[in-house]
Amino acid sequence: ILYFDINKTLIFGDRAKNQPFESSVLSLVCENAWGTVNPKTKKWTLASKELSFECPKEGLVNYSQYLKMVYPKKNDIDEPDMQKRVKTNKENKIARESEMDKFVDTGKPGEQLKEVFADILNKLKVPQYVMDKVEKGEVSEFFQKLYKNGYVFIFLSLYFTMIKLQQEGRDFAIIFRSFGDDSEVVSQEF
Repeated sequence: ILYFDINKTLIFGDRAKNQPFESSVLSLVCENAWGTVNPKTKKWTLASKELSFECPKEGLVNYSQYLKMVYPKKNDIDEPDMQKRVKTNKENKIARESEMDKFVDTGKPGEQLKEVFADILNKLKVPQYVMDKVEKGEVSEFFQKLYKNGYVFIFLSLYFTMIKLQQEGRDFAIIFRSFGDDSEVVSQEF
């Protein structure tokens, strides 16, 4: 049985937060880009142009972790005043998201990963022949809405995994799970 938590392993974009596709990819890049933090300046520096799901070397911090250190979420001990705490947490969240969205821009800490980011986006593009049909209105309204940004919704790795399992003659089932309203969209596209 293949079991997928839709929001963590299968799709890009956050429909509940209306998060843009590119921001989702940048978030992934930030979570897998590792660097060092200068103890004096508190500046984060990229240690490798290779993305990694796991910390490749002791003492490194991914950029998402770094942003959480710089713009922390306050608890009731850090900030007892609830109104101040909510305001600060909202401001810090906006600051973290803003820094992530600029991560690969010129002069930013992840500038060297700009090509990696572009490559990921390129690999997730809807094939041109499908986009031609979308633009001409030759597909259902569902697919016109789904592909309006020009990117696939479901990672192609799911299909490659299914092909491999079929080639090996293995029986399998797929279960989709989500805490949002993505299950219907994913199953329809699937």
